[in-house]
Order: sequence, then structure tokens, then C-alpha cells
Amino acid sequence: REELDEDGKSYLDGVGNVKVKVVDGCSLAAAVVMNNIPQGATQVLVCGTLTKTGYAVVRALCQRGTK
Repeated sequence: REELDEDGKSYLDGVGNVKVKVVDGCSLAAAVVMNNIPQGATQVLVCGTLTKTGYAVVRALCQRGTK
């Protein structure tokens, strides 16, 4: 819940105990990018302005142990 904006939090509070993961467009785009990076990749070069999607990709890469 901490990573949701206020609108998403109020939605979750309104529907009660949900067993579904709620993602926004940035999280979905980051997942698509991550699925296109080979699992064995040890290093990835990230270029350009870091956006919300870019930060999500970098965070996922760090969690995977990729430099």
C-alpha cells in the first residue's frame, strides 16, 4: 500500500481485504522491460532521464543482483 498514490489507497480501503495485486501502468511497463532482459545478464546500461518507470526497472534489476 505504501507504494500506491492516494487514489489507489482509498480504493483498497473501500473494497476491503483484497487478494489481488494492484499495479499501475508504470509497474506494468517495468515488468515488460524486465521480461525482455535475459535472466543471465549481469550488467545493464540504463540511459536517459529516469522516470517512475525507469526507477522501477532499476529497482527490479538491483533486486535481481544485476549491476
